Amino acid sequence: MTVSLVVSLLAVAWLSVCAFSDIRTRQVSNWLTLPAIPLALLAAWLTRESRGETLYEFVFHLVITTLPLFLAWRYRILGGADLKILVVLTLANPLLVVGAWIGVVIYFAGLFIIRRSRPVRFAGVPGFALGAGLFTVGQVAMIFVQRLAA
Repeated sequence: MTVSLVVSLLAVAWLSVCAFSDIRTRQVSNWLTLPAIPLALLAAWLTRESRGETLYEFVFHLVITTLPLFLAWRYRILGGADLKILVVLTLANPLLVVGAWIGVVIYFAGLFIIRRSRPVRFAGVPGFALGAGLFTVGQVAMIFVQRLAA
């Protein structure tokens, strides 16, 4: 099992807890989000070599991938919990963020179809969890196919 897959599995488990909290209370506690940031930074550092990044490239990629999230938060496009969760996903594996956004779109579309109107306010973290989960299932499928082909 690769480090990247372990990171994704841990992220999905963590996101599931965050999603449950978001659905139940419409907020995600700092106790869930803040400790995850240094752990995600550690994961980014541990997987850096597999991406072949130098220290300077690593720092540049961290800044360039997280800066838009802070700008979106500053202009109130993202809430605080969403910002922290997306920063964690960006640090852990930038592809998790892509999956998370795809999951939010699927989740929002599902809510729209079920309610037949645009939800005024909805818990977005379950969508992040859905997308990250789908991404992780894809990772597992790729590893399985690679092992079958070998």
